[in-house]
Amino acid sequence: MLGAHEVDGELLAVPLVMLSCALALATVRSHDAVSQAWKAALLGIAAACAVLVKQNFVEALVFAAVLVIASNRGASLPGRATLRVLGCAFSGALSVVALTLAWAATTAPGPSGLWYAMYGFRSDAAQVIFSHSLDAPLARLNMLVGAAAVSGVLAVIIICVLSSWSRMRRRDPTAMAIAAMLMVELAGVGLGGSYWVHYLVGLVPALALAAGTLDGGGVALHLRRVSLAVIGFVVASAMTATAVVIGSTSSTELKNAAVERVLQRAGHSDDTLEITYGHANVIQGSGLRPGYPYLWSLPMRTLDPRLRLLVKSLRGTSAPTWIVQWDDFNSWNIDANARLAATVRANYRRVDTVCGVNVYLHVGVVRSVPTSSGACPQ
Repeated sequence: MLGAHEVDGELLAVPLVMLSCALALATVRSHDAVSQAWKAALLGIAAACAVLVKQNFVEALVFAAVLVIASNRGASLPGRATLRVLGCAFSGALSVVALTLAWAATTAPGPSGLWYAMYGFRSDAAQVIFSHSLDAPLARLNMLVGAAAVSGVLAVIIICVLSSWSRMRRRDPTAMAIAAMLMVELAGVGLGGSYWVHYLVGLVPALALAAGTLDGGGVALHLRRVSLAVIGFVVASAMTATAVVIGSTSSTELKNAAVERVLQRAGHSDDTLEITYGHANVIQGSGLRPGYPYLWSLPMRTLDPRLRLLVKSLRGTSAPTWIVQWDDFNSWNIDANARLAATVRANYRRVDTVCGVNVYLHVGVVRSVPTSSGACPQ
C-alpha cells in the first residue's frame, strides 16, 4: 500500500531510525553512567547512518535531542547525565561523519562531491521540478494522499495526535519527542517534491512509537473505540495489499520483463545500454552495463538538461550498443531541437519493438535479435 514491497532508501533507513529511537529511550531510562554512555554513542551512530542512507532522515537525531532535553527539564535526567548523553551521542554521530569524510576524501567523490550528492543536488533538482509542468507531481500527490487515507495512515496520525495532546501539555518527554519527530517526517514528505507513495514509509517510525505509547488514561472511551476500529482497518488493508502484491503482476512488471528478455538474448556481456529516460531497474535486469552515467530521469534533467553529454556519448567511439526508447525523446521538452532524435537516427537502427518500446542497435554492431510479436505478455 505504501510501496514498501519495493526496496528504496526509506525502507533501508527506517530500521536505523527505530534502532536509534530505542537506544535513546533506553538511555534516558538508564541510571548507570557507563550504560548511558555506550547506548548514547550507539544511538548517535545509528542516527547518523540513517542520514547517510536517506539524507532527509534526520528524525532520529531530533527525537533523541528533544527526548534528552525534555527529560532534563522534567528532572528525570540530571544535568550531568544530560551532558554525558548528549556528548556521547554527538561523538557517535561525529565518528560516522568522520569515517565517511575520510572515505570520500580518498575516493572519487571527495567531500564536496559527497555533499553535493546528498544535498546540493536536491536543491538543483527541486528547481528543475518546479520549473516544468507540475501535472505529474500533483497527480502523484493525489495518489499519495489517497494511499495515506486508504492505508489508514491519516487516521493513525489523527488518533495519535488527539491521544497524545494531554501528555504533551504535561511536558511528557516521550510525547514531545515523538511530536517533533512526526513534524520532521511530515516535512520530509511535503518537501520531497516528487511525492512518490513510498515517501509515506518515512512516517512509520513516529507513528509506530506514537501508537505504542497510547495509554487508556489519556484517551476518552469513544476515542479508544475509534482507535480499535482504525487499528482493525489498518491491519485489514495491510493484509489485503500484501495479498494483492504477492498474487498479481503489474503491467509495468510484465513490460519490464519483456524488454529485459530481448536484451538478455541478443546482448553480449560487453554491450552497453541507455534507456530514455531512466528505468535503471531494466538496465540491471538486462545484465548489460549502462552507457550513460545518469540512470534516472531527474539526475539527467538536472545535470544534463540540454542532453549534450548524452548526444556526445551516442556520437563517440564508446557509444552505447543499445538504445531503448521507453519515453518520448522530447519528454519535458528536453529535446526541443530534436538533436537527440537526429543522433539516434544517424547512429542507430531500430531492431525491435517490445510492448510499444522501440529497441535500437548501433549501426556499427551486428547482433542476432530474436523476433518478438511486439505485444506485451498477458
